[in-house]
Amino acid sequence: MERGGASGAEPPSRSGWAGALALQPEILFVTKGTSLGQANVTDWNGTVIGTTEVIQACNYVEIPVLIRVATPTAGALSPFLLAGPVIGVLASQEIVQQGTDGGWFPLDVARGTDVGITLGFGAEFGRGRARGTSESRYTLGVTPATDASYSDARNGSLLVMAGVAIHP
Repeated sequence: MERGGASGAEPPSRSGWAGALALQPEILFVTKGTSLGQANVTDWNGTVIGTTEVIQACNYVEIPVLIRVATPTAGALSPFLLAGPVIGVLASQEIVQQGTDGGWFPLDVARGTDVGITLGFGAEFGRGRARGTSESRYTLGVTPATDASYSDARNGSLLVMAGVAIHP
């Protein structure tokens, strides 16, 4: 599993359709990764001296367009669910080796775009214009992470975010 991060923004107001239902577009910078499997490390004579896990780590500019369903409550806590498609444009990539003789090196194997489906949940808390927010979401890649014929690995990312939501 590749550990990374995310940062980004969403518009100050969401497009609401009917009360608790809203469209939530965003722009995020996300690091994703996928394991390409285990490989043997050999010395100059071909003798196996250890193993390494090969991980493809990629940075994407992602554009999720999420449907947000909020649960109206009388209190200061407002839970919500998120779902929708996401498209990512590749910004950079590298191959990371973990284990014996670990390291990283640049390599051009990732696709230029990554398409996925996001599901998540969260909550806003507070009553004023500025409200605290926390959210967790998982994005599952629906397209292969590489064009390589030897792998059908797909990207995935689990994001846990916290911030401040400003309401008009």
